[in-house]
Amino acid sequence: MPATINRILAHAPEQFLVENLQPLLDFVDAQLKDYMLYNLKCNVAILKLYLLYPDLANVNVYEQILALALGQVLRPDFTIAVAMIPKPMQASSKISRLIKLGALLQKCAFVSFWAKADIEIGSVKLLQVPGFVDNIRTFILDLLPLVYMRIELPQLRSLLNFEKNTADMENLLRHNGYTVFDYNEDDLVGGYATCKKDTPETVKTVKKTTEFTYFKPEALRAFQNSMRA
Repeated sequence: MPATINRILAHAPEQFLVENLQPLLDFVDAQLKDYMLYNLKCNVAILKLYLLYPDLANVNVYEQILALALGQVLRPDFTIAVAMIPKPMQASSKISRLIKLGALLQKCAFVSFWAKADIEIGSVKLLQVPGFVDNIRTFILDLLPLVYMRIELPQLRSLLNFEKNTADMENLLRHNGYTVFDYNEDDLVGGYATCKKDTPETVKTVKKTTEFTYFKPEALRAFQNSMRA
């Protein structure tokens, strides 16, 4: 993070100075180029300034901040950002479409979310913001063990927004603690995934049997334990 942004965020009075708005806006642009730079405090500081100086408010900046917060699905960032945007501004088409996307994520309507998320935020496509899609997919992969005991591979691909089995999908599953399947097998339409046990069960396909364990048992145990409490 730039030293200027660190200085502004480290001292509360600095966050209310209009002359500090431009460096904060520049850092929003940087976040859209690299999602790993995402910083809620920076974005909230901008929203505070817009509330104090409504004449400076810019719907395009609101849109950018909401789009960035949308990827933080495990945190309340999106709700915080929406709450700091005036109601009249929320009614604008750019803002309302993002609020609707947030509602789809909250409903776990992932297929509908992917279909409607292919939008442009300024000059940047939302789904092309580096790191944004991975955040959403990681959230989905953490959620699936709480819902499914087994899932067909075409459905898994659809939920993760992959058109077919790819190396990227394999790497994503491995990174999130899932076992790896042969991504060259594009016809796994008859396959299904089951919980990992001491003796791994398998996915049966038309051609052959391939080991594939799709979810993390520790997540399921945590869910079951919470149900017993």
